[in-house]
Formats: sequence, C-alpha cells, structure tokens
Amino acid sequence: MGLPGLWKVLEPVTHKKSLKDIAASHIYSNDQLLAIGVDASSWCYKCQYATQGRGRGWCARENPALLMVFHKMLKLSSLPVSVVFVQDGPERLPVKRGIQVRLTPHSLINGMKNFAQALGFQWVHAPGEAEAELGQMSRNGRIDAVMTEDSDAFRLGAKVVFRKGGVLDDSLVVREVTYSDLVDGLPGTQSLTIENLLLLAVLKGGDYDKGLPGCGLDTALSLSSSIANHGEALSTLAWTYQHNIPRLEKELSAWREDVASELATNCNRALKRKMPDLARKLRSMRNFPDPVTLLEYAIPVTSDDGSLLGRPSRGRLDITHLAQTCELYFPFGASWTSLLEKLVRAASASFIMDSLIGNFRDNRTSYAIVEPTILKRRDAESDLGFAEFRCALPSADAASILATSLRGLRDPLHRKHSPHLSGWPAKSTKQKSKKKGIKTRAVKERDLSKFIAWIPSTVLYQVMPNTVEAFMTGGEYIANRGDARVASPANSEIVIDLTEDDKRNGGKENTAGGSGLFQLAPDGEEIEELYMKDRYGVFHFPDN
Repeated sequence: MGLPGLWKVLEPVTHKKSLKDIAASHIYSNDQLLAIGVDASSWCYKCQYATQGRGRGWCARENPALLMVFHKMLKLSSLPVSVVFVQDGPERLPVKRGIQVRLTPHSLINGMKNFAQALGFQWVHAPGEAEAELGQMSRNGRIDAVMTEDSDAFRLGAKVVFRKGGVLDDSLVVREVTYSDLVDGLPGTQSLTIENLLLLAVLKGGDYDKGLPGCGLDTALSLSSSIANHGEALSTLAWTYQHNIPRLEKELSAWREDVASELATNCNRALKRKMPDLARKLRSMRNFPDPVTLLEYAIPVTSDDGSLLGRPSRGRLDITHLAQTCELYFPFGASWTSLLEKLVRAASASFIMDSLIGNFRDNRTSYAIVEPTILKRRDAESDLGFAEFRCALPSADAASILATSLRGLRDPLHRKHSPHLSGWPAKSTKQKSKKKGIKTRAVKERDLSKFIAWIPSTVLYQVMPNTVEAFMTGGEYIANRGDARVASPANSEIVIDLTEDDKRNGGKENTAGGSGLFQLAPDGEEIEELYMKDRYGVFHFPDN
C-alpha cells in the first residue's frame, strides 16, 4: 500500500522503460546480471484477487492464481536477471491499515517457492515485513532494484523501484523511479529524502496509523520543504531514543510544538497559507505521533547487515523439480509431452537464457553448456534498446528429463491434454472449434523439437562472442516493420538502419566496422557524423 497519492506526486520523475532493455544495458555497463527483489506475498494476494474477483475463480482452470504467478516468474526467467523473492516473517505487526493481518503464510507461498527454486531464483524469509527487508537489501547494494507497487519502498531504503502496470499486465514494460531523482527534488518541492518521506508517513498516515486528522498530502509535502527540517529532526529522535520510550515521548512533545508553530504562523513561508485550526488540533494530540508507530516507520524489523552481504546469484533451471511441481499443481503436468508443449510455448526464452547465464555465471568452466544456434538478427525497437538475435536450442535433453521426472500423480484421464504419448518429436495439435457458426482462426503448429526465442545481443556477446562474430559475417538480417534497410557489406559487423527521412537528408551507410548515420554537408562534399552504432546495437554520439 504505502502512502496514498505518492505515486501521482512522483509522476514527473517516473520513466516507462522495457525491463529487457534495462537488463541488457546493465550487463553491457556492469558485466553482471541485474539483481531484482520481489515481495512474494504481494504477488500472491494480487494474483489471487485477479483470478477470484467477481466470481472469475468459479469458471477458471485448476489453480488459476498459481498459474498466473508461474507465468510472471517465467517472464523474469526469460531475462538476464537474478531474482530474490522475500517472504514476510513472524515479527511483522498484526494490524495493518486497521485490519487484522493473518500471520500464517499465504496458501500460494509453498507452490510459488517451489517454482522459484526450480527456475533458479533465490528465496529469503524476512524477520518482519518483506518491504523493509527489500529496502535494506537495496540500501546495502545486494540488489539493484525492487519490483513493487508499495510507495513505502523509498522510505525503507530502496534505490530503484520498478512498477508494473497491473497484475494482468503481461508485458515487460515497467515504470522506473529512482531515489536519486527524489533527492534532486520534484517541481515545487524540496528533495524527498528518507527523512522527509518519514515525515509524510507520520503526518498523512500510512500502513500503521491514520496520521494527523485534517492534514492532506499537499500540506505534508509543504512541511517537508520547510527549512526547519522537521523530517530530519523526527528521524534523529527515533534513532537516538529508540531504546528509551519515555525520553522519546518527551522529545516528541517539543517537536510537535515546532510543527504546530509553523502551521499557525507560516514563519518559514513553506505553506500556502496559515493553518491555525490544524495547529490547534496538533497541540491537542498529546500522544502524536505514537512512539511505537514512529519506530515502526523509522526503524522497521530487518535482518542484520551481516546476513545481507553479497548479491543474489541465479541458479540453474532444475527441469526435474519444475516438471514435478507442474505435475502437482497443473493439468498439463499429466504427461511429459503435454508439459513439453507448454514449456516450448511459454518458457523457450527461459531455457535458452538458462543455458547462456549458466556459462556466464560460472566463468565458463563449471560445466559444459550447450550453446544455442543463432538464426536471425534484428535491430532494437528504440534508440535506447539493443539488437537481438533469434536463437534456437534443442529440446531433446529437456524432453528426456521430463519423460523420467513425472511421478504419475495425476489421473490417466487427464492425459487427454497430451495426444503425443507414443512418439517424439511432434507438432503441437491445438484444433479449431468445430461448433457451427463460430469463426476461428487456424492455430499455427509449433515444432516441439527446439526452444526458440529472441535474446539480447549483450548476453550473447558476453557468453559466445566468437559464434556471434561468425554469424555476423553471413547471417540473416530481419528488418523492423516500417523501416527501409540498406544491406551491409560482407565484412561489416552491423547492418545499417535508415528510414525514409534519413534518406531524404542524405543518409549514407558506414562500412568501417559497425554502422552509423551520416549527413551530407550543404556543399554536398563533407560528411558530418550524427551517430555511430556499435556491435550491440547501441548508439554513440560524437563529442561536440
């Protein structure tokens, strides 16, 4: 939940980006995987509500909420990222937003944990709130970003937050907000530091109390921009007297009078007007803010710093564990052929990424990795993205493991989901509807003998550079829709991309190792370099 209305305030510093581009850029710049932290309980509750709200759960298939969680995990496993899921612990407060919190784990947690472990993700049990643990992980550099919809993430220490459009949003587009942008300041306000965010939570109200009655978000933001630094003073009191509640109550009385004085007189010109009524109300509240609530906001329960050293690593995809978990929870786990068809359709990128990251993570010496075959190449969809390669990986090894992993837990009648019980490889056989009067489109058959997916160029250049360079000398190039293309010479690394506007402006191809856009000078002789694109498909602008 977090602070109501804060995300709307942060819209000026919110940037919509592709998570695939962010992960590819992180490898390109830092030579390591992007580490993301996720609140496991939040995913469980949101997916459960999405599948059961308004009676949808009555007509859904088996375990629909867990199936939604599974597909969200597959999306993350298809990217060059390492993920750590954090589960709420027993020391979290029993009341949140005035509602009694169930301290027992969510019913989806066990299944979600099994899938996370099968896909090579880490799982952590927080002592208290998962949001607080994720904030400390980000503050200590263990993770690079927190994926959450809780606006309290920045107050708890998160440096970068990824927001999704909603639980039903199946895309890889996220809304990125960084703490550095908050510190730099929003239009019309002072920088929103952790101390100022603490002040907002105390005055406006958050997860643990309703705040100061009559104090809206605009008033709280105005007070946070005051030169009196009420937020910093409040944070200092909490940290100084966290073990001495009586002394903290006494010091809070003086702090309360300072805030009331500013509300009544607007002495620092931070408010739009004087607010004497709100000042009188604040003076009448002898126990505001409540010391225990203040400490929950300022110093939440987290694990010790020593347990947070190091970054999460991405383990190998455990096909046996994945198959047995799918068999336990989903109908398509009744036979290995139906399960293979499901994985080829939904998890091809996950299997290919696992083969690549396994090599990248273990410094290419731990075990033999089957390199995928490069089929095609395409440019990035935007100037901020990276080129991608169409890769294929044989599924024979995965199929042989699936065939011996299932334990026969499901009724044989469920095998109607799996028509290919006698042979492999085979084609998927989804049929058109035979009902009269219903128009259906033909379903394209999918080859189950291999996994095929688009992979960012930065990952392939890290793991198999020689293979990529060999492909670039004579591989097939796929043009983006709506663009005009100029073929590159045989020894060129990157195919140039020129639009019609570029041509009219005198665009010419660059044949010297890479690609770029050049524009003819007015006299038609000299050529001015506009940008260069390296082998990753990244644009480099020359210094002026």
